[in-house]
Amino acid sequence: METETIARAAQQAARHSSEISDAEIRISGKAQHPVLYARYTLRVESRALDGMNLIRETLIPDLEQALGSQFVEKHISIDFLPRKAESSNKITLSM
Repeated sequence: METETIARAAQQAARHSSEISDAEIRISGKAQHPVLYARYTLRVESRALDGMNLIRETLIPDLEQALGSQFVEKHISIDFLPRKAESSNKITLSM
């Protein structure tokens, strides 16, 4: 399966989770040495720790399983939107 197809499926899976409102996922590199570029936006009502755990413990391992290979590099950003979200209030954590 192509990495673009897997990335799109992973985006949809993340967006349907209870913690994440949006996801942008890109996979580059060779099949045996993939590199992950991902940006997740947590839902306003979600707890930050729950969202980060979901990404780290479920979404990324599921993505690696679909690829059949572990990522050699992971570039992940997580946006936290406060209840009264304005562009100046957005907080980003990079892992």
